[in-house]
Amino acid sequence: MESLPTFIGRREELQSISVAVRECGAQREPRYVLIEGPPGIGKTTLLNQAVAMMSESRRVIIYLDADDRGRAGFAARQLLRKPHRNRARQDREGLQARVQAAADSIEAPIVVAVEDFHWVDTMSADIFFDVIRDMEPVPMFNPVTMRSSDRADLRRFSRLADTKAEAVHCVLAPFTAEEIRGILREATDLPVGMAVARRVQEATDGFPQFVAAVVAWLRAAPRGRAATSSR
Repeated sequence: MESLPTFIGRREELQSISVAVRECGAQREPRYVLIEGPPGIGKTTLLNQAVAMMSESRRVIIYLDADDRGRAGFAARQLLRKPHRNRARQDREGLQARVQAAADSIEAPIVVAVEDFHWVDTMSADIFFDVIRDMEPVPMFNPVTMRSSDRADLRRFSRLADTKAEAVHCVLAPFTAEEIRGILREATDLPVGMAVARRVQEATDGFPQFVAAVVAWLRAAPRGRAATSSR
């Protein structure tokens, strides 16, 4: 039996992202995708799937961590090509003008992905928001992962994803027992009942990586043993 795929479930979210990818390429218009949820819920996995859909495009992937929140303008400067980062003006208006000009000049399809956006510094958050909101019609696909946050400068990104017509907002939650049942049945071809699905949901809290571990165990177990365990 083939090895376990790293991506399970999330079909509805992936379908929404697939539509955004096609529209970005066909209409040559930007598409903003916000993937939001708690740690360990599968944001990065979904981001990787989104980026893989535009495998022929140039990629800019920005990884942020806790230290970056105190570095004013750091995240925004990562949107510029390396030769221009150090020469970019340090004030908000100057840096935003440089980033906006770079974004508006995009001609070929490009993926600009930001992982762990909850660590963005305040200046960069302001710049990102204005650039995304006022983007010219360019073929930029912009997936972002972010933990749900009480920061006012981050909550507006969720609101933008909910209201902007070209945006997709994926709020990830743990798998329900019904979703787990479907995942287990599809991945293992076993007649999994709701009682088993509920037990798995309780044991894993519905988090994808733990559900994936259960799927891996079932797929690796001898057929008789796995079938007996599923009853």
